[in-house]
Amino acid sequence: MVAFSAAALTSVIALAIGVSSGYFGGRTDEILMTVTNIMLVFPQLPLLIILAAFLGNVGPFVIAVILRLTSWPWGARVMRAQTLSIRRKEFVIAGGRRSGAVEHLDRPGVEPAAEDWLASAPLAQAERRGRRPPRRGCIMSAPLLSCRDVSVDYIVGGGTARACNRVALDIHPAETVGLAGESGCGKSTLAFAITRMHNAPALISEGQILYEGRDVLAMTPAELRASRWAETAMVFQSAISALNPVITIGEQICDVILAHRPVTRDEAWSRGEELLSMVGIARARMSAYPHQLSGGMRQRVVIAISLALRPRLIVMDEPTTALDVVVEREIMDELAQLKWKYGFAILFISHDLALMGEICDRIGIMYAGNLVELGAAAEVLENPRHPYTQGLVGSFPSIHGPRTRLHGIPGSPVNLLDLPQGCNFQDRCPARIAACARVAPHLLPAGLGHEAACHLVTPPQEARA
Repeated sequence: MVAFSAAALTSVIALAIGVSSGYFGGRTDEILMTVTNIMLVFPQLPLLIILAAFLGNVGPFVIAVILRLTSWPWGARVMRAQTLSIRRKEFVIAGGRRSGAVEHLDRPGVEPAAEDWLASAPLAQAERRGRRPPRRGCIMSAPLLSCRDVSVDYIVGGGTARACNRVALDIHPAETVGLAGESGCGKSTLAFAITRMHNAPALISEGQILYEGRDVLAMTPAELRASRWAETAMVFQSAISALNPVITIGEQICDVILAHRPVTRDEAWSRGEELLSMVGIARARMSAYPHQLSGGMRQRVVIAISLALRPRLIVMDEPTTALDVVVEREIMDELAQLKWKYGFAILFISHDLALMGEICDRIGIMYAGNLVELGAAAEVLENPRHPYTQGLVGSFPSIHGPRTRLHGIPGSPVNLLDLPQGCNFQDRCPARIAACARVAPHLLPAGLGHEAACHLVTPPQEARA
């Protein structure tokens, strides 16, 4: 009876504290978790013996009370974690929006009438899988960013290596576009070109990069400084390299805010605390240094910095590569919630096609500096038209159905200093034809909203003649 009473009372206290902490968050969460952590410091059995000795001759009820007062912290932490997990589910977010429990969301480029359509639970699930219809204010609007035949060369002693070759890509407001391909295909080179972060020996040799109609490549240093972080932000591949190791997290966030906004340092610090809370980090971590945070927390800090000035476009260069799958899932879920709330567009660069299928509206595939396929996420993954894309998609094992033999892509990537005539993929392509050795394919329509650069899909003019 004593054990049952103690367990029941402990569960009630743990449930009340854990759920309250996880649901209300903010200051309530900090206070309750501080008390919980203090209680966890005291060893339970010695504390029980000391209290029993202090109270003298105790009965079963007092023992139950002592057990209750010393056993609830572990349960409270578990309940808080479960509450946080459920609180971030799409059906909770959608239900809160429909009932008015969540404040009105201001999505740039999205009409208020479309808000319920965006927030509905089935479509939220579809958004995570990349299998939903184009969103109003996204695909149908004018491009937020337009790359027009952008080429990037690396000038080296042995010649010129073209890392991006006349890449044409549009990103619309509130859209998520994924770029995939093997290492060295030009994904990160294009990302650095969009933000004009290249240094020698890299050279943007041709093309235009238009942000809301303004040519980024023609901006003055002052205009470029004003545009970075405020209009276009970047999340780098390695958070530990992106953060300054000798400056606190708070100082680094404040530097971004103070450089672009006429606010006091106290106001910038308060904004930094809000940003950390937004990505699931305690406000007290503002005083921490990067090495004091885990890999997942550092990545959240970099995302928080990218959101500091509410940019309309965030370029994410393999943001989850160094993280385990559990932390990766948590970060991507938080990023999806932030995107739904603030309506920014994302250029998401990764090797993980499965992850792209969950979060991206469209997916582009790059090979040897060329954009070889582009289309809706579901279309590219379920009906790939370029042999290279087919090889990438076919390298992922299925968790359902019978076991099938997986086939890798033979050969090695081409040498950018010694490109072949015709198609760059010809030596590795199992379906090459004679035209592949003579004519370089161009990105042409291969279906509704689907483009591919392959002679098997779009025969060259000489073959049609």
